[in-house]
Amino acid sequence: MAIRLKPMRGLLKDTGSIYLHCNPVAGHYLKMIMDVIFGKKNFRNEIIWLYKTGGTSKRWFSRKHDLIFFYSKTNKYQFNHKKEKSYLSHKYGFSNVEIHKDESGFYRWAGVRDVWDIPALRGNQPDATGVSNAKTTKID
Repeated sequence: MAIRLKPMRGLLKDTGSIYLHCNPVAGHYLKMIMDVIFGKKNFRNEIIWLYKTGGTSKRWFSRKHDLIFFYSKTNKYQFNHKKEKSYLSHKYGFSNVEIHKDESGFYRWAGVRDVWDIPALRGNQPDATGVSNAKTTKID
């Protein structure tokens, strides 16, 4: 991955950023590689991609998430802040927040969080790469 990520950094504008998707098995290795290539100070977020699929183990907790590392090239990066509906159990007690209601209940607008509940890809979808293991490479 390092031999792919180093040129990617060079291609980014100073306002650019990169999102690296990986599974938790390789995540800690790739985080270290990204820290070296992009710099620890340019780490912005670890995003959890939560999904619900079949199959569980009786020997450990179900492994139902992937990681997305968000790095920028510099501190001048562009970020488009997004908001999402945050549903409330009740609408009372929020004097400084605008409360809305739709068919699902009461909600407020909140900044997008670092846990994303996105359905898993099936193996036959165009976005699925079939790559399950990352190889490590020495970084100069």
